[in-house]
Amino acid sequence: RVVSGSDDNTVQMWDLQKRAVETIIEHCGEVTYVAVLPDGRVISGSDDNTVQIWDPQKRVVETIIENGERVTCLAVLPDGCVVSGSSDNAVRLWDPKTGTAEVITVHESVVHCLAVLPDGRVVSGCCNDSVRLWGPHTETDKTTIHWVECLASLPDGRIVSGSLDAIVRMWDPKIRVSRVITVHEFMVTCLT
Repeated sequence: RVVSGSDDNTVQMWDLQKRAVETIIEHCGEVTYVAVLPDGRVISGSDDNTVQIWDPQKRVVETIIENGERVTCLAVLPDGCVVSGSSDNAVRLWDPKTGTAEVITVHESVVHCLAVLPDGRVVSGCCNDSVRLWGPHTETDKTTIHWVECLASLPDGRIVSGSLDAIVRMWDPKIRVSRVITVHEFMVTCLT
């Protein structure tokens, strides 16, 4: 199955074998991010300032969490907890079982992207040119040349960032050094 989110305010689940689609969540604003939790539930973030969790087995929205501001990105941790970035510059850690959240870190501007490292630490990037790495007992700022648009985590723990200056950089959090991998003609919008 494939899960998609759209500007039409919906999250849809696609059954590729049956060639069927089902609208599973309706937000009151553009859907900005979707992810699947380890237990198979679907989580979505939206311009309507909410995070919603849908159980495909029960076919019901289980939880609607007020985020406070526009949800710009989501990431799922290995333990099933969820991290969200938002337009209030905050990165929040959510427990999907209880719906409770705590602010982990606050950037100087809107959080645009998140990635989870193999060891469970989280990387967040924003448009003030910073990439922030955080986790238990650690937080390190790293600076790029331009607005961070996307992030990816490599299996060895290194971080890759893409930005408006058209540069893809690789970060090594162990030695706190980055290097340019490639330069595009235009801004880098996504990585995997």
